[in-house]
Amino acid sequence: MKILIKNHLGHLLFRKTSGQQNLIILFIFILSTLLARALYQLVDAYSVNIIFWDQFDFMTPFFLKQNAWTMFTWQHGPHRQGLGELLTWVVIRLSGWNTRAESFMIFGVLLLSLPPVLLLKRKLIGRFQWIDLIIPFIVLNKYQWEQFVVTPNVSHSVLPLLLIFVYVLSWMIPNKPWRYTIVLLINFLLLFTGFGLFMGFITAAVFGLELITGIRSHQKRLVIFSVIGFSGAVSSLYLFSCGYKFSPAVACFGFQWDYILRYPVYVGLMLAKFLGINNSINPYPSIIAGLLILAAFIAAFGWNLRAYLLDPLSPDQTHKIISILLGFSLVFAAFTSVGRICLGLEQAQSSRYMTLLIPGFVGLLMTISQIRIPKITIALSVLLAFSLVKTILPFDNNEQDSIVNFYEGKTKWKECYLLTGDYPDCNERTGFSIYPAGSERILDRLIFFESNHQNLFLDNP
Repeated sequence: MKILIKNHLGHLLFRKTSGQQNLIILFIFILSTLLARALYQLVDAYSVNIIFWDQFDFMTPFFLKQNAWTMFTWQHGPHRQGLGELLTWVVIRLSGWNTRAESFMIFGVLLLSLPPVLLLKRKLIGRFQWIDLIIPFIVLNKYQWEQFVVTPNVSHSVLPLLLIFVYVLSWMIPNKPWRYTIVLLINFLLLFTGFGLFMGFITAAVFGLELITGIRSHQKRLVIFSVIGFSGAVSSLYLFSCGYKFSPAVACFGFQWDYILRYPVYVGLMLAKFLGINNSINPYPSIIAGLLILAAFIAAFGWNLRAYLLDPLSPDQTHKIISILLGFSLVFAAFTSVGRICLGLEQAQSSRYMTLLIPGFVGLLMTISQIRIPKITIALSVLLAFSLVKTILPFDNNEQDSIVNFYEGKTKWKECYLLTGDYPDCNERTGFSIYPAGSERILDRLIFFESNHQNLFLDNP
């Protein structure tokens, strides 16, 4: 009896009938539509048309009418703006500096990230499985709300996310010259666009490994291509470094041995927040859940990396690509912990970090998909699905209050300024500021908006 049940479960999970595939695709489409609609409503309800905080800084090239290369290489904080700066420039020019349009553009880029994930799963595993119904919940996770509601910046995370999935798909191009060319191009864009910069080092490592393997196996053709690829990756890193100034954006930045045991806790809290588990009331459940997810990430990464290193030239790119996805999110989370732990563990659950954890969760899902023991696959699939349940439930009070506070603060300040035109007075009246206190340089930019009837003045008849 047990053998019959086991065989039936295996047949249900892994069979390739077109009817089952079509049904799974239909459910993925329905779920994606519902989740996208909910996220759209959040953006529509809480985004405000007023330039805010860091936007005054990373939009500086627009005010100064700089050229495209200056925009592309513009640095804000630890990263450059890259392709996202050019995309933002197009949107603000077409919309009259409407930052609500920018929020919807970021929402659109996030939606565009979903098809490449589905295509990647189809190419790597060869079919869709019922576990793939989880994919829309990962990509369209509502805990990414900060990038729509607070300081919209497509360069920070969302555009790098789209580029990451295009990047890993590029590794699957059959023609090697085209593969290396497109990989290097996407890598260049990632390196210069937000926190996609970590991929620049991963790419160099991958080409370096292929070069070493080619030399050891005496494959001249592989060595030639690998030298070209490695040289291209290193050249991109060099170009990125020209004029780059390390700017951690916090005075207390630095690796501290006293925090050595707190770094994994910080990363765990980031992962827990992705699942909607907050540490605002009792931190221990979120710490435990986060450390368990971190352990799963590390185990999946180690397993795939080992399989990849055993056969770096395998035509099957599955282990290589999953290693890249998991490795990127782990590196991003690790550097975030080093850079922000001095501000306190509560900073780990900032919404703006969630987007670049998506590659890791996709890699974890694809690792589960490779397991050919039905009972284990089912158990892990149910566990991962159950972990994501909270992402479709209403926000808890603290999360909802944060969203509402930003919305109301921006709205009240905007109404005050449209009425009085007095920047310091509106800061005092509303108890809210659209830029750090003590800086008056943005007055010229507010005057610019008023004289051109743009940004917040678009809504002032």
